[in-house]
Amino acid sequence: MEAKITYVENVVNVPVFTVKFLDYDETTVLSSQQVHDWDKAVSPTTPTREWYTFKARSPAFSADAQVRADATYVATYDEDSAE
Repeated sequence: MEAKITYVENVVNVPVFTVKFLDYDETTVLSSQQVHDWDKAVSPTTPTREWYTFKARSPAFSADAQVRADATYVATYDEDSAE
């Protein structure tokens, strides 16, 4: 009798979280990502806004941080000086 080899894929339920990047108005979605637990979110391109310069995301975002829960980041800007 010939042996039968069966391959079984290792399936684990890994939580998936939503990471959203919003513009200053908190309604315009710049990026929405589904990220597995302990993976890293990818920062979207730097947003632009007329008469303003992008400052940061609030709360602070680090591309090196591992995702452990749903998160929302809002773009903040500095107003351009009138010269």
